[in-house]
Order: sequence, then structure tokens, then C-alpha cells
Amino acid sequence: MDVQHRRMHSLVVYFPMSLFSWGRWSDILAHGRFKRPLKEADVETICRALLAYCLLHYRGDENIKSFIWDLITPSEDGTTRTLTNHSGKVLLRVRMLYYLRQEVIGDQAERILEGADSSVLDIWIPQPFHAEVPADWWDTEADKSLLIGVFKHGYEKYNSMRADPALCFLERVGMPDAKAIAAEQRGSDMMADGVEG
Repeated sequence: MDVQHRRMHSLVVYFPMSLFSWGRWSDILAHGRFKRPLKEADVETICRALLAYCLLHYRGDENIKSFIWDLITPSEDGTTRTLTNHSGKVLLRVRMLYYLRQEVIGDQAERILEGADSSVLDIWIPQPFHAEVPADWWDTEADKSLLIGVFKHGYEKYNSMRADPALCFLERVGMPDAKAIAAEQRGSDMMADGVEG
């Protein structure tokens, strides 16, 4: 892939990567609006370059920088002002989503993506303190559904999570408005096209 195409695809990859994180190449491909067909290896290369660029401009926690450098450094075998301004946010989100996938979701990932009901998934969630919950009906099952929803649908995709029958929210608070779902998707589309909404 030449330099011009990498630059063009960097912003298109930025948004889906901030939803799904490092290593979810097929999800990034599915949610990106690429002008030409890409392979998973192309997306990985673009993500690596994008995060390396963010690391060059990030002036925050050295532990985060070290973690991301370790994450994106290829194994032995194996660009814009917006990015500069948001580099810390991108690095923190990638780190958080990586930990969510590796440490919380773990071996349940395939079952989640196949649509297994959250109540039958073996994911440990600590018992919340009542004073810290966002609503009276919120409990451990809601915490579990939120984490599964972030993994499955992407970061801040609350309407998609609410509409997912495999999570507890549809039963507890009902289907979100169709306009809200459409607006959430339009926001994703705009970000995938490189336009901030």
C-alpha cells in the first residue's frame, strides 16, 4: 500500500479502531468506509501507523505509551491535526478496549459475537454499590451487559446495545427510538468518513 493510500485510510480507520480497538481487524474492515478493498493486514498496518503517530504527539502517562508501544511493535516474524489533538484519547481508549477484550471478555468473545445471551456467559463482574449505579434497576447483569455491549457493538454505541436482545437493556428499558439508532449510525458513518460530528 503506497503512502498516499495510507494517509487517506488513516482517518477512515481511526473511528472504527476507537470503537473496537487493536486486533479486531475484521470489525474495523466491516465498519470502515474504504475507497478500495483492503485486507486485514492492510488495516493492521494502518492501525500500527496511526497509533505510532499518536504516540509521537502524546504528552501523558508513560505507562500508557509503553503499553501501546509494546502492543503495536511487530513480532520478529511478522497524520492529521485531528490525530494530534486526540492522541491521548485514542491511546487510552485502545488500551481500555484491549483490556476489555483480553481480561474481561476472554474466551467468551466468540460466543458473544455469535449472539449468546449475556445471562449465560461466564464473565465475572464485581457486585456494584447501590450508591454508584446509574439507575435504580442497575445491577450486576446490567454491568455485564454494558461490558459485553461495548465489546460487541463498539465504544459508546448505547442505542445499539439497548436494541440487542442478547443484553438486558431491551427488556428493562425498551427499544430505543428508531431515529436515535439511525443518528448513532450516521455518527459512525460520518466518523468513518473522516468527518467529526
